[in-house]
Amino acid sequence: MKISDQCCSLKQSKELRKLGVIQDSLFYHPNTENKRAAKTTYKSIYAISLFRSNLSAFTVAELSVMLGDYYPSWCFNFPGKGKRWIATVITKDKYKDGRTITTERSFDRYAKTQAQALAALLIAVINVGHIQVSTINKRLK
Repeated sequence: MKISDQCCSLKQSKELRKLGVIQDSLFYHPNTENKRAAKTTYKSIYAISLFRSNLSAFTVAELSVMLGDYYPSWCFNFPGKGKRWIATVITKDKYKDGRTITTERSFDRYAKTQAQALAALLIAVINVGHIQVSTINKRLK
């Protein structure tokens, strides 16, 4: 599996940095503000031991830690579009039978990779105040 498929996008990394999320991860995007250069170098995500910039390429595991409980993701085949990932919010306590999972559809985020779906959801829940950046940053330490 390509590393770029395991990490959030460059655009998402920039948005998370802008929102105040600590840029401390296993992988990093090349540090470039030039859009043309970013398009050609996006496929190059560097391990911390090789390169360090201020643009974390957060992995699925790191994004899951930042989100915490009640933010699942799963994969399915979308008719005519192939494999897609969804990340969403579980609404707790609606049914207490242990078999029924209900989600908040307004937070459904779809993407080609699990990391991109989770990053899109993380950005959304930060923007509406469901999770505070200070809480996310504590989880990353």
